[in-house]
Amino acid sequence: MKEPKYIENLTIYTLTKGMIFLGVIQEINEYEMKISLPNNLTGIVHATDISKEYTQYLKKTLNQIEEIKNENENENEYENENEYENENENENQLQNNLNQNESNQKSLLESELNSLFKIGQQIPCFIKEMDNERNKKQITLSLDPSFINESTLSIKDIFTNQVLYGSVKSVEDYGYTISFGENCSFFGFLHQQDIIFNGIYKNDTKLYVGQDIYVIAQEINQESNTIKLSFNYRKAMNTQLNPKDYIFHNLKPGDLINGNISNVLNQGIVVNFLTFFLGVVDRKNFPESNPRNEDDYEFKMNQKVKCKIIWIDRVQKKIRMTMKPNIIQGKHVVQKDIEVGDIYTEAVIKRIDEKIGILFEINLDSKIKYKELREYLKQKKEEKEDENVKIEDKEKTRKIFGYSVYKDCSDENKPSLSEVFEVGQNLICRVTGYNFMESIALVGIKRSIIRRKFMGIKEIKVGKKIKVEIEKIEPSGIIVKITDNIRGLIPKIHLADVAVKIPELKFKIGRKVDCRVWSTEPARNRVILTCKQTVIESKYPKIVELEKVENGMKSHGVIVAIKDFGCIVKFYNNITGLLPAAEISNNPIEENPRKLFQIGQPLLCTVLNAEPKKGILRLTLRTNILYFTHEEYVQNQNVLSQFDKFKCGELVDGVVFTLNNQGCVLNILAKDQKTELRGFLAKNHLCDDPKQALKMTEKIKIGTHLQSLMIIEKDEVKKTFLFTRKYVLLEALKKKQLPMNLEQIKTNDIVYGFVKKITKFGVFIGFLNGLTGLAFKNEIADKFVKETSDQVLLGQTIRAKVIEINEEEKIYLTIKESECYSSDALFLLSHFHYQMETETMDKESSINQFDEKYQKLQIGNKIKIQIAKVEEYGAIARLENFEELTGFIHKDQCNIKEMKEGNSHRAKIIDFDFSKKIIDLSLKSDLLKTKTKTKKNLVFQNLEKFDSKIELVKKDYLIVSIPQKQNQIAFVSFNDFNSVNDKQIKEPFERFKSGQIIKTIFPEETNSKAKQLKIQPQRMILAMDEDEMVPDKSQLIRNKRKKQENQFKRIEEIKTGEIVKGKITNIYDCQMNIRITAEIRGRIHITQVFDTFPGKKARAFDQFNEGDEIEARVLGIYEHQTQEPNLVKKYLELSIKPSLLSSSKKTKSILDEFSKLGLDQKFGFHSFEKDQIAVGFIQEIQEDCVFVALSPIARGKVKSSEISDDPKILRKLSKYFFCGQAVKVKIGFVDVENKRLVLSMKRAKYEENENENENENENENENENENENENENENENENEYFKVGSVVSAIVDKIIPSKGVRFKLENDQIGFVFLTELNDQLVSYPLGEEDDEDEDDLQNSKRKNKKKKAKQKRINIEEGQSFQCYVLGKKGHIIELSLRKSKINLIDPTIMENDLEIQEPKNINKSQYDIKIEKIDHRRKKDVRKIKDFKIGDIVAGYVYRTTNNQVLIRISGNAKGFAQTGYLSDDFITKISAVFRPGKLVYGKVIEIQESNNKVKLDLRLSSLGFKILSIDDFNKGQICEATVFVISEKGMIVNIKDSQMKGFISMNVFLKDENYKGMNAKKVKKILEQEYKKKDKVLIEVLNIDKENKRIFSKVIEKEENEENDENEENDENEENDIMEYKELKEIDESDESDESDESYILDDESDDDSDQNEKQSNQMDIDVGFEWDDVMFEEKENRNQKSNKKKDEKTEKQKNRKKKEQEIYEKEKEMIESKKPPETGEEYERLVVSSPNNSYIWIKYIAFCISMDNIEKARQICERALKTINFREENERMNIWVAYLNLESQYGEQEKMMKLFEKALQFNNQKKIYFHFVGILENNEKIELCDEIYQRFCKKFGQSAKVWKSYGIFQIKHFGIEKGRQVLQNALKSAPKRKHIMIISKFGQYEFKFGSAERGRTIFEGILTNYPKRVDLWSVYLDMEIKKGDQQMIRNLFERVITLNVSSKKIKFFFKRYLQYEKEEGNDERVEYVKQKAIEYVQSLISQN
Repeated sequence: MKEPKYIENLTIYTLTKGMIFLGVIQEINEYEMKISLPNNLTGIVHATDISKEYTQYLKKTLNQIEEIKNENENENEYENENEYENENENENQLQNNLNQNESNQKSLLESELNSLFKIGQQIPCFIKEMDNERNKKQITLSLDPSFINESTLSIKDIFTNQVLYGSVKSVEDYGYTISFGENCSFFGFLHQQDIIFNGIYKNDTKLYVGQDIYVIAQEINQESNTIKLSFNYRKAMNTQLNPKDYIFHNLKPGDLINGNISNVLNQGIVVNFLTFFLGVVDRKNFPESNPRNEDDYEFKMNQKVKCKIIWIDRVQKKIRMTMKPNIIQGKHVVQKDIEVGDIYTEAVIKRIDEKIGILFEINLDSKIKYKELREYLKQKKEEKEDENVKIEDKEKTRKIFGYSVYKDCSDENKPSLSEVFEVGQNLICRVTGYNFMESIALVGIKRSIIRRKFMGIKEIKVGKKIKVEIEKIEPSGIIVKITDNIRGLIPKIHLADVAVKIPELKFKIGRKVDCRVWSTEPARNRVILTCKQTVIESKYPKIVELEKVENGMKSHGVIVAIKDFGCIVKFYNNITGLLPAAEISNNPIEENPRKLFQIGQPLLCTVLNAEPKKGILRLTLRTNILYFTHEEYVQNQNVLSQFDKFKCGELVDGVVFTLNNQGCVLNILAKDQKTELRGFLAKNHLCDDPKQALKMTEKIKIGTHLQSLMIIEKDEVKKTFLFTRKYVLLEALKKKQLPMNLEQIKTNDIVYGFVKKITKFGVFIGFLNGLTGLAFKNEIADKFVKETSDQVLLGQTIRAKVIEINEEEKIYLTIKESECYSSDALFLLSHFHYQMETETMDKESSINQFDEKYQKLQIGNKIKIQIAKVEEYGAIARLENFEELTGFIHKDQCNIKEMKEGNSHRAKIIDFDFSKKIIDLSLKSDLLKTKTKTKKNLVFQNLEKFDSKIELVKKDYLIVSIPQKQNQIAFVSFNDFNSVNDKQIKEPFERFKSGQIIKTIFPEETNSKAKQLKIQPQRMILAMDEDEMVPDKSQLIRNKRKKQENQFKRIEEIKTGEIVKGKITNIYDCQMNIRITAEIRGRIHITQVFDTFPGKKARAFDQFNEGDEIEARVLGIYEHQTQEPNLVKKYLELSIKPSLLSSSKKTKSILDEFSKLGLDQKFGFHSFEKDQIAVGFIQEIQEDCVFVALSPIARGKVKSSEISDDPKILRKLSKYFFCGQAVKVKIGFVDVENKRLVLSMKRAKYEENENENENENENENENENENENENENENENENEYFKVGSVVSAIVDKIIPSKGVRFKLENDQIGFVFLTELNDQLVSYPLGEEDDEDEDDLQNSKRKNKKKKAKQKRINIEEGQSFQCYVLGKKGHIIELSLRKSKINLIDPTIMENDLEIQEPKNINKSQYDIKIEKIDHRRKKDVRKIKDFKIGDIVAGYVYRTTNNQVLIRISGNAKGFAQTGYLSDDFITKISAVFRPGKLVYGKVIEIQESNNKVKLDLRLSSLGFKILSIDDFNKGQICEATVFVISEKGMIVNIKDSQMKGFISMNVFLKDENYKGMNAKKVKKILEQEYKKKDKVLIEVLNIDKENKRIFSKVIEKEENEENDENEENDENEENDIMEYKELKEIDESDESDESDESYILDDESDDDSDQNEKQSNQMDIDVGFEWDDVMFEEKENRNQKSNKKKDEKTEKQKNRKKKEQEIYEKEKEMIESKKPPETGEEYERLVVSSPNNSYIWIKYIAFCISMDNIEKARQICERALKTINFREENERMNIWVAYLNLESQYGEQEKMMKLFEKALQFNNQKKIYFHFVGILENNEKIELCDEIYQRFCKKFGQSAKVWKSYGIFQIKHFGIEKGRQVLQNALKSAPKRKHIMIISKFGQYEFKFGSAERGRTIFEGILTNYPKRVDLWSVYLDMEIKKGDQQMIRNLFERVITLNVSSKKIKFFFKRYLQYEKEEGNDERVEYVKQKAIEYVQSLISQN
């Protein structure tokens, strides 16, 4: 070979077909492999280019796949119906089969290809083709040994230990035959023993046909042309060539050689080997792949080197080799640290190969994600650092080498690499691949690669929306370009929502379209996309992973196949689901699914069932699916609440929900309304006759209404029922022959049931409520029974006889006909009944039985017929006037020989089949000659016996005539319940013959029931005699069963009074269990231990131990109800009282009483009397009571109020009492019927201390009680325990601020003290003021904080407190009480006064009205309780309990109520009634009307009517001096409240500026001085300067300031302040603009945004802490930095304020217009003029409506509402809304509920639905329609489930009316429905509810949890503070303040909290605490200054 002088670079352009390479497998796909070649080249090997043998294997496999597809298309092995208990079984099997269709193909190909090769494996490759695809060279390779091995290779060229390359030709018994090419004449054999796998393959146990392998020649046999081979991959890779007789054609890639360097060139070295061969090693294939300099490698001539051949050009006879260690050693190199698409920011250039590429050293720790790239580049740009900075090597970092080929270095055309880049430069690179041959990463550094969205298919996420470019249109679909290196396919089925026949018309090449990634298969290099707009724009969740699919999830899929049984729907990632035909519609469909759907149609499906482990996905299109899993059904609150209402044995109706093979699932109907409860009705429970049940099943469909369903069993776990419609069972229940428990069943009873279970040894018979009995095999029939299943069927109706109930309470039965015979003939009655019902259900084929036309066709009637046809079996006849019916005359009922067609006869009707429209007739003379005139013989007696003659034998019964009764036609059943399914009984046609005489019985009751059921035609039913029914029974069977005596003594045989011995088995607090024998148990109750009171510290059972033997006296048998409902166990009731163990006469008499009376009479509740003092033992201790046992049966309850007067004892009863303790009690009440005793320990102790006069005192008390009962007429039905005028103990249960206090009383009674009865002195809000629950937003928390001071209790009363109360009377079930001292002390002066002193709340704002009424004498001069006690003109006091839009409702006493309408509430106009008159407010009024019928009085609350003078605008004169208090100070002046008036005075700022004291100052400075000089509520004297009567304004000036008192009474409440500010709009705006810049605004904002104020804020926003500096100086620098961000927010805020002010101005103008009128309209004509002048003013319309209501003209009010809605312009939405609300309120108060609901639905159509819902629930709640309100709320939450405001409103509603637990449930539901962004708002609101109504500790937990996640939310911190301040725990409050002032938020927000902290300490703390807060503020400011 000629020595080369230059080493040419190996590129794709220098390659030619026929060259051989050594490659490394880089990637294995389904049909191809990617091979890594030298010099960063890559080639593709198709599956058909592996070997000839593998190609043949592929063809065979593909044929198998085709056969599988054909089989799947032709198969139809899936069933449509499923069993009830496993209804998904068949569909699941179908789903599995569908999922396996594709997996079968993959298992045949992909798994085999992966088994043949492994990534990283070295393999020789032959260049088969060089393709030019898309201007890119593609290298197609072949691994076939025919190409690798030279064709001239012969066996003579092979030598021992030579490495050969071949493929497995066949698999033999002991090894494999190896082929070396198609042209090679020799072959090899590889024995199993000579194989060593070395773990290189996926399956290291065998080789596959067609697999290419390296083998080593062991023995060569030239005669047979065979070679014995061995297989060892590692050894083959390290075996060197033998120089002996080696020729060039023997060389192949992968051969290892030792050679000498013959020449050293610039590009590499030349190596001589095997004497005659030369090969070259270029620089890239030196031992190290990263030489930094050209002189790094020093090679010398003749130096020995070890190389491996990697490339051979057989044409030019050139060889290339490598010296890389991993290639030489044959190591499998798999790089796990990098993946295609990885981006690294630190890639340092190590070498530049001009026109070839660049070598990099990459830091693996510098990896970033693609989404972080933009931020990284932005950061680099901001830091202004040059990207071309040289960085130093980091020794500790993980590094690899990467190479960027020339084309991936720059986007420019053919740049010079050395000019653009330099060694040491740091660049960003992205991994494009990995060259396993070179062991180096392939990277790209050009911009297009770095910014490419996807580098590989693995990076493309399924379901992602992407934009692609159309590249090619093919028949199978459209090829699109995703990126430069990734292509995708849009299959034809996915081109559009509908089928696209000509894609070229819609899609153009080069056009970009939006798609979603449907599926990706990286192994197959495949991306499937969809262009269906429905799928692309779908807002429903995407099904991408089956594991994440949930039942009930909705998602769009695509139909890929349509079968008879349903549709196959495909989702993302090739997830397949089954849509069964039964789930396509709510109702069953008869059409084939192929007519309803098309392949490729997008479909929105609901997941019915998902089982990821089984690969099952079941879908539905039904909308009536309530529950997708049983867990959802069981957890539903409606199901849980309704389930317990139904009991076993109850009859219900139902609607069929679903059908299956075993029966149907029904929804129970309650009051004709479908409930959510479900039950199952089995087929065999449709009726008593199994044959009839099959017919009825065919008639039942989904939606069928079934009546008379009896509940036979309840499943408490699954919350479902089992039903039956068996007529006989329903009748048996009425006769008490269908037992529910053991108490209802006795030995020898005949009972009815059904076969519940069939076993080999017997049959289990089921009854109600799970009660079960067993009939053994020998008790099933009178004959030998081989198989039980041959006698009975599951569900069959059974008549049974009870033969035994053993000690274990097991029931044993017999169902033998001889033992259970009955002559009631119910079986046949049931048959006819359900036959009629089936015919009625079959309306199409059957006729109407009840048509008058057919009433003539009764059994026994005669009819004219004409013979139509004569056959051997009988004649067919036409009926006169009944052409639609057919007559049939059996051959036994006529002389068939005399029958001729066309003859006419008169025939007798003997049977009628309505369903077949056939009438059975008879022409027998003895039947036709019946005389009907004589009726004596036709009278039937009950159970009368007579012989009957069989006329006709039917399949189910016999038709007979009764000769004794003028041949009356009757019907007899030859079957009974127990024998109907007996397979051993002969067929009826074999047993019975026409003319046969049988004995029958007439059951009168059964025939009466037949008439009641109106069975048509009317039939007489007879029973077959017992001898006929049981012909084979012997005399032994007829005899009664003799009971065998039990060898053991039974518990019933032990007599009362016997002394028994036993062993103690268990000792409890109140009883001992005794074992007498193995079967008999007893107990000793604690009340049967002592004869006398043993003392309080005695423990009854301390003297006994378990295992001790003891003697006891038997008192009787005690029956214990077990947990099983039907299981009662019996025990002996024993006593060890000394008096009963003695043998005295007294003891005998006592025991005789026990024998006569029994335990119930001796120990029952009626054995105790009222006022009796008894000894009892504490059995149970609870928090507020104890239960005391007085006997083994009776126990009573002692409430805490009757235990002791000591508060310490009552706080913790368990500390002072123990179970088993002996106590003395007095019986206060005995309720025998309800088994209840009310006891008192306190009264027993009191009576124990009484002396000799005890009996006299009892008689006096009885006389007093009798007198009181006679004098009290109001309480005739009052409980004896509560006498009017008596004083009773009570415990506070609940405090309702607007109404009063609810108390717990004895006997579980409820008492109530109204506000008027709390104290002799009346005050406003005695129990505090109710919170504003309509404030939904957290932003209102500060305003709520201001109001909290007005909600303080003025009477100290807490829940759990004990009081003595005076009984006023009884109202319904509530005892009306009083806490007034004057009443209690009159009855019993010794009773300590209740601690209910009135407290004056701090800083409460009082209105002028409050100030005036406080001057009234609050001591009651007259106790007015009844309506008859009122007189016109009386001044009465009461409490507001509710307000409406037009009146205030007032409670004067428990029995008397008052109301004041709008015109009588105040001397001035009131904008909002509810703001002034709040529940709990004390008011005084003058009685102006008495309505005795309604028990109400009409009041006038105006101060003028009460005698007070209220100054009006006309009472003021210029120059007048008035007293006033400061209200508001602003830059425009001062507003003051004028004393004894509702007017305000306005002092202009100009007045102050003219004053010499303020000369030269501006308004802002004067305002500041005024604020320091005057505080709110300061008293001043003013002089009236001017009066504006038109606008009702008084202009004045300050004359003098008076000294302010602490308890200033001239302050107005918050509500009146709001109303007054409306009159002075300008000053309000100025004041609001000042306040809006206050720092408290910041806690409305998000915690992440710090808002700043403008320049005005600097001047006005000063902190009220005197620390010697201004806050603005500290915050100035902080504001400068944020100035730019805040400007935008200020503009938005200013705009919002303008809009709000504008809206308020409009409201003000409207109200002003109404106020300016001198007097309100008083007639309808005046209102008509007003509405004409202002047609769009809702205020006037509502006033008009209120006027009509006040005149009791409700219909007129409704008409005005309708007029208003028609008149007001539709654009005036708010005005129309006001009318709708008024209309709804009108209907709620005065209309019917049905009309109100219709109006509500109508309002929803024309208004904002959310607002209407809010108004409507408010109306319902105000009118106390709580249940309806709850229903509307549920609809509300369902419709607006994502609204936090809705859930919060529902939560407070539930808490107020149903308790805190219901509110917590609402919170859980809210978090499931509302979006996550609203969770914090909802949780915080419910946290506030916990503080107010629930547990403060739980509320703290909620807030702490939120603030842990959102520590900067100052709004939440502020609300948290509000809640704690309201609770009043100072330590908690201060701890919280200390936390918030250290928050890491803006100084502006910290300032807000310091102000609150300081204000709190001023009000609640002391001077020391105030100074402490100031010092903290100074420290904080100093820290800010130091930081700045």
